[in-house]
Amino acid sequence: MYARVAVASNSLDLGTLPPPVANALHGTLIEMLLAHGRLVFTSQGEALEFVRAIKTTEGMPPGARTRWTAALMQLRQSGRVVFTDPPGPATLASVTTLDGVRAQWGGQTDVAVIADSACLSLGVPANTGILSDPTLNPDLAVPAAAPDAPALARLQLLQQHPVAAHGSSRKKFWKSVLEPVATDAHTATLLDGYLFKRLSEIHHGSVTEPLGGEGSAARTGDSFG
Repeated sequence: MYARVAVASNSLDLGTLPPPVANALHGTLIEMLLAHGRLVFTSQGEALEFVRAIKTTEGMPPGARTRWTAALMQLRQSGRVVFTDPPGPATLASVTTLDGVRAQWGGQTDVAVIADSACLSLGVPANTGILSDPTLNPDLAVPAAAPDAPALARLQLLQQHPVAAHGSSRKKFWKSVLEPVATDAHTATLLDGYLFKRLSEIHHGSVTEPLGGEGSAARTGDSFG
């Protein structure tokens, strides 16, 4: 259950904030990435630029530098550092137009974390720090607002309340709840008597109707945990 997240190297510079505040914002962003994100780069060059930024950005408190280094190692070890295909010609830190972000990252990234200084040129409202369009990817957000970007907020909500709305079809439940929860998971536990009854019936040949039909999940008493 991961969102594809690109983080501009220059977004790590929170030097205008007091160190305790900057540390807290870095910590929240890192926790969000570790819980719900894949870190996306357009090329090996951008990845190296990001590593250099962690090591050399003057506006990064030492505590944040240490946490980013550890987080990057953890993401790499778990296979959650990925590259766009095909590689992009620009880095997120260098893009100066919204069209440029949509063109290069739109199909391969869910959230783009940008520097506060880029808000004006990219059209991100300064009062919210988030620019989101349900029909277009990615959401754009500054570090302080990134955990609230819709693509990430939905995963956080789904983790806390993995249920379908009352009256939802079984197909919608599988697509909007079960699929994102199970994607990339090592294990999954299903507490669904109706589901297992149906699987048993299909296994023993007593029914032939495939799972995932339009029957209402709410009527079956399904639960997921």
